[in-house]
Amino acid sequence: MDLACIVRWKFYVSVAAMAGLSIASVTLVPPPHLPDLFPVLVSTTAFLHFLGTFLYFNIVQFSGPPSRKNQKKNN
Repeated sequence: MDLACIVRWKFYVSVAAMAGLSIASVTLVPPPHLPDLFPVLVSTTAFLHFLGTFLYFNIVQFSGPPSRKNQKKNN
């Protein structure tokens, strides 16, 4: 599995999780002892998405350029 496929599946899972949480927060009533359940779950999920994106782009940005050994020669 290549990196693009993994990133694509993570995107699909994150969209499905946010859609599921959004639908659940509109259709379900939270338990009386946890009235802020859905806003906390949505905020936590959004933070985890931000953190994952932040870490991914920092790794991409700060990993060095590809070495010359791996590049093809154009003849």
